[in-house]
Amino acid sequence: MTSAMQRSTGAKPVATEQKRRAPAVFQIDGNFGATAAMAEMLLQSHEKEVALLPAWPAAWKTGSVRGLRTRGGMEVDIAWKDAQTVTATVHALRSGEQSFRPPAGFRFTPVAGAKLQADGAITLPIEKGKSYRLQATPA
Repeated sequence: MTSAMQRSTGAKPVATEQKRRAPAVFQIDGNFGATAAMAEMLLQSHEKEVALLPAWPAAWKTGSVRGLRTRGGMEVDIAWKDAQTVTATVHALRSGEQSFRPPAGFRFTPVAGAKLQADGAITLPIEKGKSYRLQATPA
């Protein structure tokens, strides 16, 4: 087993006196998995719908994130303050129609050209190269 681990990782055996200390562990799945999970908490995109802050932790009352990419070709910056306002800037990398869902318990302020859906989401025609600002407040 030791030689297989050495071949697959390039690790050298630990000297007997060093075995008493816990080794530093770097696990790529854990490190990248944690950041991917946090990104999914802040933005989810499926088919033609983008959900803003779908798993927003209550402890994160104020914060921001920039440069999250969606399926379908958009880059999104999100900022929230005092758990009372959420602002998203959507940079379109392609043209088409896209639906956006506000955080739970929030509603979007009216957006020119957007269609409000019965469930609170909006559908917005987007044009490649343009940016769109969405604002949501508690419902």
